[in-house]
Amino acid sequence: MQVYNVQINPQEPVSLEETKYFLRVQHFAENELIKGLVTTAREMIENYTNRIFLQQTWRLVCLEQDIPKSRVLILPRAPFIKVVEHPKVFFTGGEATAITDYKAWHHLDYGYFMCHHHLGDNKTLQVDFLVGYGEKREKSPAAMRHALLLIVANLYQHRGDEPEGPTILTDQIRELLQPYRWVALR
Repeated sequence: MQVYNVQINPQEPVSLEETKYFLRVQHFAENELIKGLVTTAREMIENYTNRIFLQQTWRLVCLEQDIPKSRVLILPRAPFIKVVEHPKVFFTGGEATAITDYKAWHHLDYGYFMCHHHLGDNKTLQVDFLVGYGEKREKSPAAMRHALLLIVANLYQHRGDEPEGPTILTDQIRELLQPYRWVALR
């Protein structure tokens, strides 16, 4: 089973100006560096929590043997908004067929997908789903946004340091992110 982003939101959860103010940087010489650090920090938080700051489309791809007997799949990114279009079944030759015998719902911010259709051998199920707190950065939880700024500050301050330096996810950052963290138990 694979899950990957198919539509990246070009906006970041914190603006360059907000980040520079937090870092107390007034010059423009490091704007590109700071933008890169914001992207890195966002990706770290999204991977750590399995929650997406800004609205994006993700894709789940799996084979029949990946689908549990209950036929229910957890869409492992949150907060779940909706399945974007009819899921598709791909045959070995590459032809795609849309399926309509499915059910999608959410519970505690996560999406669930029940596929009534049995795929059969050498067929792949593809489900595109929309996740995120919204299209505007203000919709993201303040604690997650603050954790992002703290990570950027840590990365900015310790760039070029040896690995034995301070860990990026400090106790303070972990505490800010803990209420949002979701780990799948298998």
